[in-house]
Amino acid sequence: MVRKRFIAELPPGVRKRGNGFTYRYDVPVVRPDGSPDRKQKETMQFPTPLDAYQAGVLIEAEQIKGTYVDEDNVLFTEWAPKAIELHAYLNGIKRQTKDMYLHQLVRAKEYFVGRKLKDITDPDYQLFLMFLHKDLELDRGTISMIHAKMKIIFRMGKKHKLIANNPTEDAKIPADEVSLEDMLAPEIPRYLEKEELALLIRTMKVIANEQTDQLETFGWNQAARITNLLSRTGLRIGESMALIPSNFDLTEHTIRVVATVNVSKGMKNYFLSTPKNKKPRTVDITNSVISTVEEQVKAVKALRLMFGPSYYRDHAFIFINYKHLPGYPIGYEDYADKLKIALSRAGLPESITPHKLRHTYTSLGAEAGMTLEEIQAQLGHSKDEVTKRIYLHVTQARRKTNADRLEQLLSPHFSE
Repeated sequence: MVRKRFIAELPPGVRKRGNGFTYRYDVPVVRPDGSPDRKQKETMQFPTPLDAYQAGVLIEAEQIKGTYVDEDNVLFTEWAPKAIELHAYLNGIKRQTKDMYLHQLVRAKEYFVGRKLKDITDPDYQLFLMFLHKDLELDRGTISMIHAKMKIIFRMGKKHKLIANNPTEDAKIPADEVSLEDMLAPEIPRYLEKEELALLIRTMKVIANEQTDQLETFGWNQAARITNLLSRTGLRIGESMALIPSNFDLTEHTIRVVATVNVSKGMKNYFLSTPKNKKPRTVDITNSVISTVEEQVKAVKALRLMFGPSYYRDHAFIFINYKHLPGYPIGYEDYADKLKIALSRAGLPESITPHKLRHTYTSLGAEAGMTLEEIQAQLGHSKDEVTKRIYLHVTQARRKTNADRLEQLLSPHFSE
């Protein structure tokens, strides 16, 4: 008598394939004529029917939620916002910053509309950067910000195995065409635009919120406050290291800059010297700077209580060393390292140094309508050529507008 072989009934959607099991499901596709259609796909093989069924159920749940990504046919326009959402979630990026990232991708989504993510090659992406530069005439700073977000999208795509090649890895941002006149003109130092500065400070605060160590949380919040102070006052980093509460006149909204920190013999042997130009100066400050300093003083008080007798008390420095020499002035390297990390994470030029935040102050002051003399007084020098070049560069459009206004004023009186 021949025995019948018993075959267990498989869960819905599960198929036997060789020594394993798969789950069959449908995905939406677009025909060449643009009409919608569906295509059957199968999961990878699993050792048991239950494993295959559970994998299939997860896929269908993602389809219902709208979070499913078809690895073979995902379009750039579909993946880009999902990649940014995922990046924002994993890095604790706030909604406002995430929305700004998405806004910076508008041109990319228009350019790559209908293109599959996996089909965008290195030349395709390089042509996109050329399009931004040559056709849309965007400046390098704007292209750099777009490029930084595109790197996130393709890096995440490669990480999740949607693509094998990342076309952004070796891409180059096109250089501006340089005329002989431009070549002979002095170089304009790189500084942060106001949108970039806001992004940098937000990034530092996000990193602070991610820390599990209380001291590191303090350190990153302190870095955000120093960045805000330097870019809004034009102080040198050494001058900010030497600040104590008595330097501030909150009624007059001023800082009296009288010293800088010198650590040529090590932080433990630091000493205070006069500012670079050998003269004390008074710097005007805003309510934002006052709030920043008040927050920092409050945070330092809590840290002083935590360290107790080991806290350095000869000077009540506002920005402090919080690791090996608590209460001493903050070290330049500590702030510079955090600045570089935050710049990289925000997709901003890592060439920005603490000193270049003085250039940022110059550009912001010029854009706000301050005169060159007023800016130089804040910075503590009167004949600095770098400041003058940045000022003239930022105010170029304003000067042209002023010339046009003069023409409008005079032309009615000289018409024939």
